Amino acid sequence: MALDLGAQNLKQKTLVVVARYQEDISWIQALDADVIIYNKGETFDYPWPRTDIPNKGREAETYIRAILEVYENLHNYDRIAFMQGNPFDHYDRALQLFNEETTTWTRINGGSVKFDLAHEDFIGKYHYLIISKLLDGCLVSKANLDWKGVETPIPVDDEFMKIMIWCTLLGIDFKGKTSFWGPGAQYIVPVRFILNKSIDWWQKCYELMDFSLRYANSDPLAPGDTFERIWPLIWDHTE
Repeated sequence: MALDLGAQNLKQKTLVVVARYQEDISWIQALDADVIIYNKGETFDYPWPRTDIPNKGREAETYIRAILEVYENLHNYDRIAFMQGNPFDHYDRALQLFNEETTTWTRINGGSVKFDLAHEDFIGKYHYLIISKLLDGCLVSKANLDWKGVETPIPVDDEFMKIMIWCTLLGIDFKGKTSFWGPGAQYIVPVRFILNKSIDWWQKCYELMDFSLRYANSDPLAPGDTFERIWPLIWDHTE
C-alpha cells in the first residue's frame, strides 16, 4: 500500500494511527507526526485523508489492520502511536505524553489495571488449555483448570479464559506472568516492539480475530475487548 506520509520535525519520527468512530478529531492538528485515520463511523468534513472500514472488532481490529498495511514502512519510524478518536476520554494529558520521548512502550491513560497470571491458582494448578478445533473458519475453544485430586475441572473465569486462549493461539508465553493493561487501549510503541514479530505473525493474528468475529458464538466485540487486556503481552512477545 503506497502511503503519502509527509514530513515532520520531531526527534522521534512518529506515525499515529487513529481509530475513529464518531469523535471530533480536530485535535490531530496539534500533532507533529504522520497520521493515518481509520473511520468506522459516519463521514466527516475534516481535511485529512482517511480509510473508511466496517465497524467491527473495536480498536484492536483497527490497530492490527494498520500494522499490516504499514509494516514494510515501519523501519522509517521510531515509534507508532495508537490512539482513539477521542484520546482524552482516558487521559486528559494525552498530547503532553505524546510529546515526551519514548524509550519503551507507554500507555496513554491515567492508570492501569493489573491481572495476575502469576497468582497461585495459575502456578502448578494450571494444567492444560485445549483448543478443540480451528476448522472451516470456526473457532471453538475450551479452557479448564485441572486441580490435582479433583475429578471435575474448575472452569476458569471467562476473562482469564479468553486471555489464555488468545495467548495460546498466538504463541505468547503468559504462564506465571503479571501484566498491567490500560483501559482505552492507547499506546505509544517503539517500532521494535512490532517488528520483533514477522508480518506473517500479524497476519495470523488478524485472521484469527476475523474468524472469531465472523463465526464465534459470542459477542462479536469480544476479541477486541480481550485484546485491550493483552496488548502489553503482545508488545513484549518476540517470535
